[in-house]
Amino acid sequence: MRTSATNPLRSLNFQRLCWANLLFWTFAFGLIPYLYLHFGSDFLITTGCILAFTVGLIVPGPFNAYIVERFSRKAVFLWSSILQGVCALALLEANLPLIYIYVLSACFGVFFEFAQNALNNTIVNDLLLSSSRTLGDSLLSWFGRFGLPIGWLCVLYLPQLLRQPALTDALLFIPLCLSIFLVFCTKIPLKAPVKVQLISCDRFWRSGGWPLFLMCLVAAGIEGMLLALVLQTPISATVNNILFIGAGLLAAFFVRKTVFIEADDRAEMFVGLLLYLAALLLLAQPLSSIHNAAYALFGAGCGLTASRLLMYFLKLSGHCQRGTSQNTFMLGWRIGFAIGWSVIAFCYDGLSVSTLYYAGAGVVVGLLCVYLVLVHPWFNKHKDRDFRFKEV
Repeated sequence: MRTSATNPLRSLNFQRLCWANLLFWTFAFGLIPYLYLHFGSDFLITTGCILAFTVGLIVPGPFNAYIVERFSRKAVFLWSSILQGVCALALLEANLPLIYIYVLSACFGVFFEFAQNALNNTIVNDLLLSSSRTLGDSLLSWFGRFGLPIGWLCVLYLPQLLRQPALTDALLFIPLCLSIFLVFCTKIPLKAPVKVQLISCDRFWRSGGWPLFLMCLVAAGIEGMLLALVLQTPISATVNNILFIGAGLLAAFFVRKTVFIEADDRAEMFVGLLLYLAALLLLAQPLSSIHNAAYALFGAGCGLTASRLLMYFLKLSGHCQRGTSQNTFMLGWRIGFAIGWSVIAFCYDGLSVSTLYYAGAGVVVGLLCVYLVLVHPWFNKHKDRDFRFKEV
């Protein structure tokens, strides 16, 4: 039996987990532009690494429950994080044939999945009371989202700012080391090993949430498409665009805690997708002076959309399915990101940038209609009626 979690949201232990998650995702996201630069701005090789990483995320999923129930969850995170760091070092430092690069990327994805499942889906829930877990999960996920702009800036901007390009390696791996240290210092309630099946869908795949999963695929696909285009601009432009995306994310975090706290639960998703749409339509215009605002709108839309989809997954599930729902959301977002990124990799040469943005806007309009007409009514019919905990 697991021991009762007693740590409040303001406890030092929970704060350590939040910062650890920020640093964990900072390392993972920072690896994308690092790979791009490391391979001589070869976008196709970078895309192959992202696809291999995504496959690696899926492979260990059926073993997630067995790993975190049979072994110390803290140890699972620590060792998996160390091993993914080893894979990254081998990937970046060795002169390897292409097939080995993709194999290492897949291995990185395997260890990443074990680590994030332990931290985001299990340890945090062990640490908090049941009445605090929804808010705790939401806060933890927001810290992870900020890892995207921070990770890209650590790799692309800080070495130039410090005029020390040689520091790029250190600036990539320091966040991972700090994340490992913070989790190591966190006191996590002990739990007795539980006998579970070696292979199961527990903490891997919530089949009943497939409409939400499909929405994650599409929404994250738009994010992957835009970031793939951003990365192929000059570094100064990439840094500027990421700064505005980060500013939009930050604005969405505070707006969500005020504007949407008492609103209909459709409002956040509706506004998030409208911001997506507005950003894509502005980016399709040749007037560059409006693009900064467009990237900020996109960051805000991405934050609101992802936040609401995660909350829908949590509300769809009973208490014992929380970790499974969280992992299903993560898989949907990461797979969708890889799909959107790949669309740019294989279609960018044949289409203009404005055409891609207009196509993305059309997809968002379709997604919004499907959400309002089909997904939201479906969600109201299937959500957990006993769900009563605070969201924000």
